[in-house]
Amino acid sequence: MRHCAVHTELMLDKKGEIKIIETASRLGGYRDLMYREAYGFNLNQLLVKSVIGKEIKTRKRPLAYVSMMEIFPRQEGKYSDILGLDLLEKDPEVGNIEILPKKGEKVGPAKLGYWPCLRFTIKGKTYKEAYQKSIDYQKQLVVDLAS
Repeated sequence: MRHCAVHTELMLDKKGEIKIIETASRLGGYRDLMYREAYGFNLNQLLVKSVIGKEIKTRKRPLAYVSMMEIFPRQEGKYSDILGLDLLEKDPEVGNIEILPKKGEKVGPAKLGYWPCLRFTIKGKTYKEAYQKSIDYQKQLVVDLAS
């Protein structure tokens, strides 16, 4: 694990001691997509090059700040549409738009174990810009359920 990115979950106990909950390598998932958008390189390729001893090159400053968004419905129901989707399609800083369910498929909130209905990336020139757009789209996008 010394040659790749890792994800570690820690917990602070009542005595103030740090306990490790989980440590795992992190290849794939959103991370590679976000690094490509933010820095212009393929993270998985860099990790493989690192392991086999090849030279890797990265950039110190991002090309853009990136937010990965997932949109869920507020309650369970059958998927119909996503209201406000036209806002994303008009925004040049939004990309990788994926609508996951098919019409009529059962969907619901993340806390009930459902997958997102919509995924996309937002780029911004600053962290604050990407963050604010994330907040705005969370309010503007609504998963419409069939009646």
